[in-house]
Amino acid sequence: MISFEWNALRWLPRFQFVGAGLLPDPSVALALEELNAVFDECEVAQWFATRNSSLADRAPVDVIGAQPAAVLEAARGDRFIADG
Repeated sequence: MISFEWNALRWLPRFQFVGAGLLPDPSVALALEELNAVFDECEVAQWFATRNSSLADRAPVDVIGAQPAAVLEAARGDRFIADG
């Protein structure tokens, strides 16, 4: 799960939850499995918010709802690059 502290509060970005019950999105969880292996919490949050060339220069946060497989592949590719 992506979270960050700001103004003495822990924030959980909404994009990682689905439905009225705000359940964790399994697509985000799969991408996180890839990214958490090589990036710290802040880097993972930035990864989701930053344009990615593997996603036609769109940010993963903007694509994950419509193209979860593409975001997972982008996460795998970036993990591979970061891991060397």
